[in-house]
Amino acid sequence: MARRLVTSRVVVQLALIITTLVGADANAQPGVRRLDMRGRVLDVVFSPRPKAESYTRKLLLRFGDIPSQLTVVTFVGGATEVRRLELVDLDRRQLDELILRAVQRDSQVTPEQIAAKISVRESHASIPDRTPLAPLLRELERIRISPVLGSRVPLENSAEYELVYDLWQESVHYTVAGPFDGYPQDKLVKWMLRFRARADEWLKGAAR
Repeated sequence: MARRLVTSRVVVQLALIITTLVGADANAQPGVRRLDMRGRVLDVVFSPRPKAESYTRKLLLRFGDIPSQLTVVTFVGGATEVRRLELVDLDRRQLDELILRAVQRDSQVTPEQIAAKISVRESHASIPDRTPLAPLLRELERIRISPVLGSRVPLENSAEYELVYDLWQESVHYTVAGPFDGYPQDKLVKWMLRFRARADEWLKGAAR
């Protein structure tokens, strides 16, 4: 029980610090993607490498439960690549504690300074035409996301999930919390988790 109380105290302290840092961002405007310190650190850690090739479709999926990011890019000509970035020896709670300690030592610490202490493992694979990517995308098309958000109180084990669907000239970006049940957004989180499981198979196959 004592260990659980200490862990909860760390979570509360981090939440207060992160809220303060986000609130202090004078450039944040309504409707603009607002990131807490964890999100800003992960933006640096998972910053995609620039590619010169034109693409016809790009999916970016970021998972908050196990801090990681998947990028699936279909290039002009039909070749598709999946790339995974994940933290090395850091789970979500350990990441939060790392950020907490850094902010406690220096309230002016930047996301770049924190990110410099984090190692990332990268893996990638080419997806052959026979890989059933199309059924997953058709499943995504059937999901209807409501722009009206219900009043939900995030639980301690909830996390943020981000999806960017980019068709070169147009793109959409969702940031939703989960796990929850009973809201249209929950279907998107569950789809992302299924997609991650499928991507794991592609990456394991490439590693053999």
